[in-house]
Amino acid sequence: MFIAERDYQTTWNALMRALEQTPDAEIWYKANEEGKVTLRDAEVPVFGNCLCGTVGGAPLRGLVARSVTIDLGREAPQLTRIRIHCSYKLPFSWPNVYGRSSMQQDIECISTGRFEQELFDRTARFLYPQ
Repeated sequence: MFIAERDYQTTWNALMRALEQTPDAEIWYKANEEGKVTLRDAEVPVFGNCLCGTVGGAPLRGLVARSVTIDLGREAPQLTRIRIHCSYKLPFSWPNVYGRSSMQQDIECISTGRFEQELFDRTARFLYPQ
């Protein structure tokens, strides 16, 4: 969670501008009155974005599906709360005894917080220009 020292509407506008400049951040749904934004799922590499665990001692790698929801809320006249939630899912197939893929499942991964921090930093550049 982040706190912006600006009013709600100014923060909303800065967030919209920041999302326009963020790679792999296409808005799927937005509602200013509710303070909700949902991005289209994006495929991003595991490395640098999330931790998915290991299999046989080797870290899981590849592309994960990232889902992002953002909530804005008024904390005070000049304080706005920004909650950015990322969830990551890695499709994984277990090899059967013949070496072929079977039993595919999605593995839930843990966000490193990188995307969240970068989006807030982009938003802050519009809120606090130098």
